[in-house]
Amino acid sequence: VGQCPRLQPGQKVVVHCQLGKRGEQGCAQLQAAYPQAQFYNLVGGLSAWQDAGLPVVRGTGLPLPQQVQLAVGGLVLGLTVLGLWG
Repeated sequence: VGQCPRLQPGQKVVVHCQLGKRGEQGCAQLQAAYPQAQFYNLVGGLSAWQDAGLPVVRGTGLPLPQQVQLAVGGLVLGLTVLGLWG
């Protein structure tokens, strides 16, 4: 569980993932860490949400897997360059 913004007592938070399983696990972890808030899992995840014809607003950035690949690639490149000069 990373850092959450300050949660107010009784504040409601919906947790989601693609299919709902990781969201369920996340809810349990968050509820244990922040008992003052109420956490709800989006059952079936974003897949079920989209299948129901509900809207999804996507960010304009790269998908997470590509972000990770770029970060790791940059790290490997940086370490390689440092190794050549070291």
